[in-house]
Amino acid sequence: MDLVILECLKGKHLELIKPKEALSKLFDRFFNNLKSISLMIKALSILHRALQEEDISQMVAHRIKEKENMLYPCQKEDQSFGKSNPFLLIYPLDGQMQGFICDLYIDYIKNLINFIIICQLFSISLKDLHHYTKNLQYKELFLIFSRIDGLIENILKIFEQKEYSQHYRLLHSVYYLLFMDLLKIY
Repeated sequence: MDLVILECLKGKHLELIKPKEALSKLFDRFFNNLKSISLMIKALSILHRALQEEDISQMVAHRIKEKENMLYPCQKEDQSFGKSNPFLLIYPLDGQMQGFICDLYIDYIKNLINFIIICQLFSISLKDLHHYTKNLQYKELFLIFSRIDGLIENILKIFEQKEYSQHYRLLHSVYYLLFMDLLKIY
């Protein structure tokens, strides 16, 4: 399913749907399921995969940036959240932990979007990377370095939850995508 969505975002199924429409439908799926942490994580992981694709990452990042204010955390500061979410009444610790991991993932996706928009390191092949970085000013290099540092910090916060996450298959894909980002960063 993820591959079909990515192919649609790349424009490989124009007879069925345009890339911008596919992205809008993915946004709708995310924003219409804000009470389902598993559907939110699934939609975020599809967006994350799209951000990793060299040929569409810029377009996807800019489109998500337009709706970034709607990417807000699952966890609420007040205690009434558990009362309004039936999932948390049945599985209070699981629900809170999944919500916490989802919040960390949302923060990471927001930082990744900002990184992709200001810097094209994720949309450049490794063979072209040397040429790209050679032409950067020192000011730009330090900005990129601070953004990379922020991304790594976000990834490490999520990796700290591995003891809990290893029991949930859905979170395995998140860890895989984060690991792929780490490989690109390094």
